[in-house]
Amino acid sequence: MEDADGRVGPGEREYLISPTLGSVTMTALGIVQPPDSKIATSKKVFDWMSDDQFNNLQILALHYDWFQEMFERMPRDGRETLWRTLCESEQPELQPLPDRQERTEDNITPMRRMCIIRAVRSDKMMQITSQFILQVMGKRLADNVHMYIYTRKLLI
Repeated sequence: MEDADGRVGPGEREYLISPTLGSVTMTALGIVQPPDSKIATSKKVFDWMSDDQFNNLQILALHYDWFQEMFERMPRDGRETLWRTLCESEQPELQPLPDRQERTEDNITPMRRMCIIRAVRSDKMMQITSQFILQVMGKRLADNVHMYIYTRKLLI
């Protein structure tokens, strides 16, 4: 549905599977920042953030134009608390994104939101996916998916 409507960019699906796969895909398409760019050479900005979380966010910024400004603004203007809340929340799929500027929010499709949350909370992919389905396809389909997943877990 989202793909047919043009709301899934190159490499975004692959990033959800694995940030490394997203990176390889985008590099193969020739979409990457130069190795000496500010993004490529940046260091982890928050001590509490894991290396994996930071590297996943850095991959997003290196290959996806829509995330570059958000990545560069991470340490500015008191955003640390917002990022920490997203990274440590029990329900990150329900948290607002740390950079809520109008221009940025307009640019963040449900798929892109999934990519950002996947970068910092890969352990919550089931919940993120359910939220995506609910947002994009509606509650009725989301309820059916939950029932299917629950039934499959009982059978396994």
